[in-house]
Amino acid sequence: MGALAAADAALQAWCASWPRSAALDGLMLAASGFGWRGIGFVALAVLIGLRRGGWRLMCAWRVVLAVALTVVLVDHVLKPLVGRPRPFTTNPASRIVGPTPQGLAFPSGHAAAAVAGAYACALLWPRRRAVWWALAGLIVLSRLYLGAHYPVDVIGGAVVGWAVARFVTARAPAQYHGPPARRAVAPA
Repeated sequence: MGALAAADAALQAWCASWPRSAALDGLMLAASGFGWRGIGFVALAVLIGLRRGGWRLMCAWRVVLAVALTVVLVDHVLKPLVGRPRPFTTNPASRIVGPTPQGLAFPSGHAAAAVAGAYACALLWPRRRAVWWALAGLIVLSRLYLGAHYPVDVIGGAVVGWAVARFVTARAPAQYHGPPARRAVAPA
């Protein structure tokens, strides 16, 4: 475990050395805000479901369930169980961009909720799959850029989010992957 912790700290230091700018800081803070507790994915899923209606609205609840279950598991079970402090509390050389996050670090709740939301949304709207995963990737990257997490925190969060979303959508009915197929009516 010592080698993993050393590698994680070295990667976190490398992330802290990334070039910074006011525009990039703003983008990363916005991405992190969008990803807070998966609220951005939930809001988009519900809005698109309401706008498009039909089977999409009926399936949007799976996005809400995947994100909500992920947030509960991460914030109320895994973080207290692991108890890992954030990088800026253990390493004074770490710098934080924006407001100082509260609570524990592992696994990253932002990363977990973003991956859960992207996974479920990609099943609901597969034509926009690249958009969902790009949003999730930006949120995960933002947590490293902002100095809120070690790389292992976001990797762990991503794995948790993927597993929960896969569990929630595993037994999804066929219409979850597209509109229900129309049956041909045989002539009488």
